[in-house]
Amino acid sequence: MQTKNNLAQVIIRLLTRMQNMITQQLTIFVSPEKGNVSAEYVLPENCICIITLAHGAGAGMNHSFMVALANALAEKGIATLRFNFPFMEKKKGPADKPLIAHQTIAAAIAKTQELFPSLPLFVSGKSFGGRMSSQYLAEHNHTAVKGIIFYGFPLHPAGKPSVDRADI
Repeated sequence: MQTKNNLAQVIIRLLTRMQNMITQQLTIFVSPEKGNVSAEYVLPENCICIITLAHGAGAGMNHSFMVALANALAEKGIATLRFNFPFMEKKKGPADKPLIAHQTIAAAIAKTQELFPSLPLFVSGKSFGGRMSSQYLAEHNHTAVKGIIFYGFPLHPAGKPSVDRADI
């Protein structure tokens, strides 16, 4: 009986936390050529920071991993802004070239700063998204970005193991 009571208390705490979160869909303008991409932020009550979450080459911002990650971070008081790259928005073709991916990351950072200027900002990505985020940040000085977080390291395409991309 004690286990059932403990489980019920955990479920109630989680549901209460989820009720105290704001989830909002939006669009982010990337460039005149590529237009807008979809995005969504999850903003928990009393959040301590915000993280941009760039998806990998194989799945978009609404993949179960990306959604579960955003929700798990929200439970810890961390807000997230997930977004699609243009190729995933179109749902076809290979991953975007670095120039386009970098433009998308710049737009996501700018939108995050516009919406949440007082929150410390971290940039992150899963595999392709992490690689493109790190390349962009290596080339651009963003004093507002406090750090970068990688999900899905190593940062290489499937079947092509290498450490070269980690040496940026």
